[in-house]
Amino acid sequence: MTLVEPEGFEAIPMLRDLLARTLAEFQGLREQRLVEAPLSEQKVQAFRDELVRGWREASILRAAIARSGRIQVVEGRPPAVLFRGYNTLERKDAFTEEEHLSAEGLAREYGRGLSRMEDELVVDALSAELALVAPELLSGEPLLASCDRALADFESRGLSPTILAVDAWGAIRTLSTSPDFRYLDRTEGGASAEYRGSPVFQLYEGPESALYVVDLDKVGELRTYGPDEDVGDGEFLAEAIFFSIGDISEARARELLAQQPQLALSDSDEPLEQEEAVRRLQQRVHLRALEAVEYVVTQPAAGLRLLAEPE
Repeated sequence: MTLVEPEGFEAIPMLRDLLARTLAEFQGLREQRLVEAPLSEQKVQAFRDELVRGWREASILRAAIARSGRIQVVEGRPPAVLFRGYNTLERKDAFTEEEHLSAEGLAREYGRGLSRMEDELVVDALSAELALVAPELLSGEPLLASCDRALADFESRGLSPTILAVDAWGAIRTLSTSPDFRYLDRTEGGASAEYRGSPVFQLYEGPESALYVVDLDKVGELRTYGPDEDVGDGEFLAEAIFFSIGDISEARARELLAQQPQLALSDSDEPLEQEEAVRRLQQRVHLRALEAVEYVVTQPAAGLRLLAEPE
């Protein structure tokens, strides 16, 4: 028994074409609504809040430096201090009221990334400015003994030592063999351990595997520079993060394509027609989360470096 007459088979290509046109029209209408839709202030605020929350949660050194009162918000950014962070295009539908998407997880990761950047800046400055412990302490002396000597030296000079373990898991294991070492329940911005009464902070990346013994009250200060004309309009969050988010107009989309031709490529790196590329960009937002910070070592004598074996 024939379920479909021959005339029915002949209509299948026409039906397929009709469905394709209908889907294209629907997609076009959806894209146009997205282009015209305003950003949801509620979603933008949620993104701001999660950005700052992720930044605070991941902060290791900023919180410790803040407790020492050695953070300054400074006007007049030096040319050598650049804005660093995220200057990117994100999906607009995550920031409009009609769509049920959320970018809060992304915001948290951006905040954590900014904190890691700060930690790296501090460690780079300490690595460049602090002296290694005396060479005689490096001639085969165990790391634990070298660390004890450094702590005793700090005590004799009236300094309050903090230990920064940078890419130094082996060193932490060595310290943990001492009865004077104990792990702590790390709260936000808190130390992960304590050795001979000194807080120990663990950082995962740095220019070298090392223990830095520093007095954070004296060794230096973290300077944060406010936004200026180089970054334009936006907000200054938590006295540290420059944040802005905005639609991309047709004129701005064409300007971006002229400046960055790679934006005219599809996800599979195929060239797009100019109008299609413009339309794709208008379905994005321009998002910036930036910081201009530097760590300035003011008293190098208030810190020492002890090299550790890399993992």
